[in-house]
Amino acid sequence: MIVKKRDESALVITVEDVDDLIALRRVIKFGFIITGSTMRVIKRDRDYARPDRGERVRIIVSITVEKIALDGTLSRLRVGGSVLESNNESVSHGTHHSMTITPNSTITITKKGAKTNGNTRWSQTERDILHGDDKSNKSTNFILVAIDTR
Repeated sequence: MIVKKRDESALVITVEDVDDLIALRRVIKFGFIITGSTMRVIKRDRDYARPDRGERVRIIVSITVEKIALDGTLSRLRVGGSVLESNNESVSHGTHHSMTITPNSTITITKKGAKTNGNTRWSQTERDILHGDDKSNKSTNFILVAIDTR
């Protein structure tokens, strides 16, 4: 994962592989603001015409995180929420949108959301998760204990 600090509360992240999606799932919380490029179906209303299926348009959108789901089998992270900003006037603010984050996609995560209780600084734990082993060569060992009741 490539992480660049944009300002005190925002990070620009480029996802490189599936492990990065798992790390993002651990860091992204409700109320964060996610900005990225996504597809949206825009339906045009015409007089005396059947409603069509719409046109797929690539837009840049900022959403407030309300729902997060990791799909490990398809290598994607889906983030849903309310639209705050958009570069397309057809996408109204306050509507819901779902953004799919896959490897090789770039997003901006901002901690200025309404549900972050004014805490806009990234904690050391969040930075460690995002940077992974880039900052240190420490190896962490885990012991897994499985107990079967049968």
